[in-house]
Amino acid sequence: MLVRFEELTDNQWNLLVPSIPAPAHTGRPRADDRGVPSMAYYMY
Repeated sequence: MLVRFEELTDNQWNLLVPSIPAPAHTGRPRADDRGVPSMAYYMY
C-alpha cells in the first residue's frame, strides 16, 4: 500500500498551535515546532 504524504496545511497548523506549550528556558534547544507533527504524521 502506497500512501501519499503531504505537509500540514496552514489551516491544520493553526489548529495545532494553541495546544503547543511555550518553549522551556532550560535544556536542549527545541526542534522546529511545525516539523515535528509533520514527521509524526509521515511516520504513522
